[in-house]
Amino acid sequence: MLRSYVERGVLAGAAGGLTFGLFVAVVGNPLVGYVEELGHAGDGGHQAAEGFLSETVTNLGSVGGGVLWGLLLGAIFFGAVYYFLEPAIPGEGATKRYVLAGAGFLTVSGAPWLALPPVAPGMEQSLPTQTRLLIYGGMMI
Repeated sequence: MLRSYVERGVLAGAAGGLTFGLFVAVVGNPLVGYVEELGHAGDGGHQAAEGFLSETVTNLGSVGGGVLWGLLLGAIFFGAVYYFLEPAIPGEGATKRYVLAGAGFLTVSGAPWLALPPVAPGMEQSLPTQTRLLIYGGMMI
């Protein structure tokens, strides 16, 4: 039975990781490239050599990294954790999966924004970095 949960977790993680990797390749990498160009707008015409890696290699790394992280997190969290926590999760049938998926999304996507929020330029963080990292680590548990 554990194997069945882990297999489903791997499939779900691969799908989620592929989606995330494609998002980074299509949206994230071009956005970072655009911002880097804006940052070098005042260089007075001095051109640097081409980047170390081509855009294709960077995009393939983004997609591949997303899939690998998805496989790892899907197998561990969706597979093994769901197997052990299934009796404690509220709801019936598919509702349990949605509750666990929502908790996983908040843990991976929401918690960093709560503990390590971005700050407007020129402003200071309200807590020191070490304290914020401890809060973030506590939220992951």
